[in-house]
Amino acid sequence: MTKDSVENDPPIIDDLSGDVGKPSWTRLPATDFRNLEHRTLGQILVESTDLSEEELRNVLSEQQSSGGEKKLGELLIEKDMVKEDQILKALALQLDLPYYERLPIDDIDPELVDSLPIQFC
Repeated sequence: MTKDSVENDPPIIDDLSGDVGKPSWTRLPATDFRNLEHRTLGQILVESTDLSEEELRNVLSEQQSSGGEKKLGELLIEKDMVKEDQILKALALQLDLPYYERLPIDDIDPELVDSLPIQFC
């Protein structure tokens, strides 16, 4: 990749107005995180699973009394209150990201993979 090719690539964020463009190397949606609706993981799980508000409060209380050593998702999974895929779907919803049970391998640009350092693979 040359210096000129980097300068000629479209910007990811056009300016401070928050206009977000898509990098040319991906088909994943670009997200302006400043405009996301701020819902907690717990709120999303109560709305989308069988987890009750009372169960959520109890686990949050336990988390706080233990000094926050474990994340909410870890505690809920340990207690069999939700499944791991439910946590992952809720996190994707919270961050306005796509959720894939299995990555679409055919959509990944091989040149992009070749440029990744081995530490990220």
